[in-house]
Amino acid sequence: MTDDIREACRISGPRFCVSPGVPGVPCILLLLVALLYGCATSSVQTEPVDYRARAETKTQDGVSVSAVALDSEESLNTFSLPLAKRGIQPVWIEVENRADEKFVLMLLSVDPDYFAPSEIAWMFRGEGEPGFDKKMDLFLDQHIPIVIPPRDRPSGFVYTNLDPGAKAFAVELNRAPAKAPGPEA
Repeated sequence: MTDDIREACRISGPRFCVSPGVPGVPCILLLLVALLYGCATSSVQTEPVDYRARAETKTQDGVSVSAVALDSEESLNTFSLPLAKRGIQPVWIEVENRADEKFVLMLLSVDPDYFAPSEIAWMFRGEGEPGFDKKMDLFLDQHIPIVIPPRDRPSGFVYTNLDPGAKAFAVELNRAPAKAPGPEA
């Protein structure tokens, strides 16, 4: 894939592109920009606001992706840990796959230096309750699955590096190969 084609895909938004890592395997590249309200200023809210109401959604060829970056308060309310103080910003993603094929979520497209669930659990191992094992379960349970089956709607978090202000990120889905390559019988 040439740089011109790759740049055109990024500029024009949702579009099928050829994945540079797997020749001939189409991918969906969805660019999402989530504005983080309240990062620069603090406001008092009497009732918690559902961050999913701020999610931006892009749809292409039977696949819809919704995503939103949580601010520090939403993150604290969701995980009961001050993730932002350690430079972690959860991004909630939901993929509605109405297609008859399986996709693979490319986590590196969201943040090339994302945090693994086990890494976050380890960072907070001595802080508050519950213990390490429960924290590990919490972050694993809340993590979005990488494989998106046909006719499914998984959602969850990718644990990204904190970006103050607006956060820009891409969500890339590759079509999973129908059959694993290998020697012919």
